[in-house]
Amino acid sequence: MTLTQRKPRPLDRDSTTYRDDRLFILACDDTYAPKQYFSFFQLTRVHVHVVPTEDGTSVAQHVLARLLDIKHEPDDHLWLVLDTDHCIEGTHLRSFTQTLREARESGVQVALSRPCFELWLLLHHLKRNHVEGLADAKAVTAALKKVPGGYSKIELKKD
Repeated sequence: MTLTQRKPRPLDRDSTTYRDDRLFILACDDTYAPKQYFSFFQLTRVHVHVVPTEDGTSVAQHVLARLLDIKHEPDDHLWLVLDTDHCIEGTHLRSFTQTLREARESGVQVALSRPCFELWLLLHHLKRNHVEGLADAKAVTAALKKVPGGYSKIELKKD
């Protein structure tokens, strides 16, 4: 996969660019939430491009492969953003930890959500001590649906 040619770089910069602007390319195991979440931030010198899961392959090794396939410049920041809700137990653990090792060896930074990305969304509404007892992704999602405005994975921000 290649991104559009970036001259001037990166993908979504406005007309004013600076030599020290930063591009963060994030590959995630989710289709909707992270891409929407990071689009809410209006940053002037930091640009974020989220590579969502679009083909149903959200296993860590596939997410890393998508990220490494993207054409990027040496000073771009590559991040692997993964949930741990179903990857840190049983037979998944070995391939998950191997993928994390490969990411670090490739210069890719890793951000893990435990149990899931939606926890970050919930922390915008509740204090940490109110979410500590939520053991899994189902509990986090249920709590998120109770916050004012509700929760929809497909449409995070409702106008």
